[in-house]
Amino acid sequence: GYELYAHRSSLFEIEATPVEGKSVQELERAILTELKSLRDAPVNESELQRVKSQVLASHTYQRDSVFYQAMQLGTVEAAGIGWQKLAEYVDKVNSITAEDVQKIAGKYLNEDHMTIGYLEPLPIPEGAQVADESAVGGGHVR
Repeated sequence: GYELYAHRSSLFEIEATPVEGKSVQELERAILTELKSLRDAPVNESELQRVKSQVLASHTYQRDSVFYQAMQLGTVEAAGIGWQKLAEYVDKVNSITAEDVQKIAGKYLNEDHMTIGYLEPLPIPEGAQVADESAVGGGHVR
């Protein structure tokens, strides 16, 4: 993920959880392999079109919400972008080429720009009670 309308440079984040039976090191290697393939060759055109369709569908559905429209307007104005730029979003997404993806991946998605971290859960002490999600307000454990 990343912040599209960030006022300044922001992070591009990749978050993943390994499936049962796979280690975090195996997951890291798989992610690094995918990033290398993005840098080394243009993505498949059908895959690019599929991702564009998903991005634009999400954008369209979000605009069904008056709240989201207001939030989006406030976000671009606060970032100094100007609300007028929102009208360019669909055209900008549609103009992205496989070569654009490869070029940006080569520039930013490389080891020189990476910070990799692992979050490992602490063991639950024997006999400890796990809080009922409904009792602590929406799933937040205290």
